[in-house]
Amino acid sequence: TGDILIRCEDITGLVKAQQDLESERSTFFSILENLPLGIVLADHFGDCMFVNAHFTGITGYTHNDVPTGRDWLIKAYPDPEHRKKVLVAWKKGRLPGATYEAAECRIACKDGQEKIVSFQATCLKDFTIIVLSDTTARKQIESALKHNEDRYRSIYENAIEGIFRSEPDGRFLSANPAHARMLGYDSSEELIRDIIDIGRQLFVDPGDHRQFKGLMETQGIVEKFETRLYRKDGGTIWVSLNARAARNDSGETIYHEGTAEDITGRKLMEEEKIELEARLRQSEKMEAIGKLAGGIAHDFNNILAVLLGHSGILKIRIPEDDPLQARVKQIIDTIEKASNFTKSLLAFSRKQDAVLEPVRINAIIGKSMCILEGLLPKSIDLETALDDQDVT
Repeated sequence: TGDILIRCEDITGLVKAQQDLESERSTFFSILENLPLGIVLADHFGDCMFVNAHFTGITGYTHNDVPTGRDWLIKAYPDPEHRKKVLVAWKKGRLPGATYEAAECRIACKDGQEKIVSFQATCLKDFTIIVLSDTTARKQIESALKHNEDRYRSIYENAIEGIFRSEPDGRFLSANPAHARMLGYDSSEELIRDIIDIGRQLFVDPGDHRQFKGLMETQGIVEKFETRLYRKDGGTIWVSLNARAARNDSGETIYHEGTAEDITGRKLMEEEKIELEARLRQSEKMEAIGKLAGGIAHDFNNILAVLLGHSGILKIRIPEDDPLQARVKQIIDTIEKASNFTKSLLAFSRKQDAVLEPVRINAIIGKSMCILEGLLPKSIDLETALDDQDVT
């Protein structure tokens, strides 16, 4: 019988090391599989060694769909020009230990949908780890925010009403073009630069500014606050202010923001309306007075007619050389003067048309002197200085 040589070697440590390595490998791939990001492991040829479930969830592609880098490029980037740019950028970042961050780009998913994704690749000795994240929703939100910002900016710039934001100490932080034009400034920048104390430089009535600030501090909001403001040229306008106070967490006011509407035209119309109403009331009063005066004049005229008739009889019966003739003449002249006065009252009351005719001034003064001489006491002397020519 031949001899048998048996060599025994203790491989417990090797087996344990292999088991530990397998355990670590399993843990590594378990972590990659459950990361909330798309993960791809690619060899140095660019072929896929592993893709996790989140990668499939983003793109729709499994490992079998894109086993090689070429398959991925063709399917994810169907446009040849775009594919060429991606490939050039990928090759530049293929240095060991280098990290390649691709700009956000569009990829074609398995279902035909387009998504915006970002890539980050780290090149190790044996493989490259590629991290993919879906930024479609974020880009859509950013696009929507940009659209809204542009829209609100357009509203702000083209609004008819003035829109402003100011510090509590009286400086403008911002103002739209309409607000600048309203106050006579060529631009918002000029208004913000020149106005350093809103209360002193803009408010016509300092009391209005104190009231406005008081309301902002106590109520935090002001609605339809009407006041006058100075323009750059020194003129004034009426405005209606609507504003609110923005406060920090401590309750301190950090700025005021609001709108201003030019209501100068409306105010002028209101003032004109008030004036017209006052004139109407005065006209109604005068009409009532005229009616009363007309009634009185009519009755008084009847009395004068009787007096004038009896005066005429006296004049006939008294001899012409009798001194009483002068007195009767004065009576008749006074009655005629009173009659003319009643005619004026009737004309004022529109019950009789006014007749305009020239009068002899010297003659009227002479008749008035005769009447006054009979009424005034003897201690008073009346003197007249009439023009030589009888003025009419």
